[in-house]
Amino acid sequence: MAGVTTVRGTVPSAANLTFTAAAGRTFLRSDAGGDYEVFLPAGTYSVEANAAGTERGVTVAYRTTASLALDGQPLNLVLQKVVRRSVDATWDEAQRTTISAGDTVDYTVRVRNTGNEDDTIVLSAVATGFTFQFSDDRLDLPFGAPRNETNVRVTITAAPDAHVDHGPISLTVRSNADSAAVKSVVLQLDIVRFRGLAATVSSAAPSWDGRYLNYTLEVRNAGNGAETYRLTLPNLGELAAAGWRATLVAPDGTAGESVDVLVSANATQRPILRLEKAGGSAGTLARVQVVSTDAPQYAALLTVKVQMPVLAVEGGVRATGTGIAVQEPGIDLTTAAFLVAILAVIAAVAYLYILRRRSG
Repeated sequence: MAGVTTVRGTVPSAANLTFTAAAGRTFLRSDAGGDYEVFLPAGTYSVEANAAGTERGVTVAYRTTASLALDGQPLNLVLQKVVRRSVDATWDEAQRTTISAGDTVDYTVRVRNTGNEDDTIVLSAVATGFTFQFSDDRLDLPFGAPRNETNVRVTITAAPDAHVDHGPISLTVRSNADSAAVKSVVLQLDIVRFRGLAATVSSAAPSWDGRYLNYTLEVRNAGNGAETYRLTLPNLGELAAAGWRATLVAPDGTAGESVDVLVSANATQRPILRLEKAGGSAGTLARVQVVSTDAPQYAALLTVKVQMPVLAVEGGVRATGTGIAVQEPGIDLTTAAFLVAILAVIAAVAYLYILRRRSG
């Protein structure tokens, strides 16, 4: 049995050959011109050929398989390139910059086709609070240096409320022919911090369980970075003198005369002002001081006028159960009508009686 091994269609090339049959396996290598010859026992064989080469400076593997029936005909093996798709993207961290929320910056990213076949590479990026534009988001890049790489301009725009502690800005390049050939690079971008605080007493009615009067407070961080606010009770002594024991309760359950509340950017937390009645009466004023622990100039003072909840019942009171009347105690309409009728009859009889006495 003889034949020739070629790559790239008709280019003779040395290759490693494996002939496998039920009786065993034989290995050999064709020469530099691709020629080979082998003596095999009668039988049917599966054949595998492998070779390595270089195209445009890139190492390439070639492979093919065939079946052999030993019919006296030569077996010429044409090896096909084993396509390997690979992409890469790099970004120089020296470009890292700081912008204000709502502003725009241009970065440059280097994109490469690192596979062994010409490819179309697609770019995309995603990050909460940012939008992206590319000078070209679809690149046709050949393989082999130096034409296999190019620069792409990425324009990043921060949203007006972009957070200081935003998530990673990830740019992804992907082979259009093979979605598994993908590479991502993180672009570093810092956002100028701004702060804002709004603190109010919730419009919701306070709750009362017979011992504790709870007021819900609303602490809103209007800034673009997480803030820790410290809540204190500046008139704690006045409240105690008025018969109220005051405590602050943070959303995580921490309680005390002073609590720290962490509020995410552009978010609201709802701590509780808890008043324990110890002989106190309505009309007392409770004050809550809210101050940023990092920037004390951001502060607010809340005033809560202590009012005991008023219980109001609308409509009739109804109850059910054994021995319980369906309605409130009293005379129902049927009974009342009967009594009125009886009284009318009695009055009529009395009137007739008086008339007879006068006529007699």
